[in-house]
Amino acid sequence: MDSGRRNFFKNMGSKAAGIAAASIPAAISQIDFREEMKNLSDSMNAQYAKATAAIETGYQQVSNRIDAAAMTQAYQQAQIHLIFLLLLISFAIDGGMTLTWLVTP
Repeated sequence: MDSGRRNFFKNMGSKAAGIAAASIPAAISQIDFREEMKNLSDSMNAQYAKATAAIETGYQQVSNRIDAAAMTQAYQQAQIHLIFLLLLISFAIDGGMTLTWLVTP
């Protein structure tokens, strides 16, 4: 029984040493994996920032163009209103002059 117990602890010790020896490269590999993931994350964040900046620039340009188009449209609409107002005044003057010409003897 005593030799069985010794063999059990001897086997257990060798297995524990084997597991410990095997876990060291796994731990080193895990550290390398963490560093690779951190580098990958940093590069992806940099690419995301560049893409976001490009999208913001494009959005700003489109917004500026829309504002310019809206201003042009408002200016043209004011011109059309002025033309119709002048046309209405012209008709009123013409009508008034015609009425005066017909009424006066």
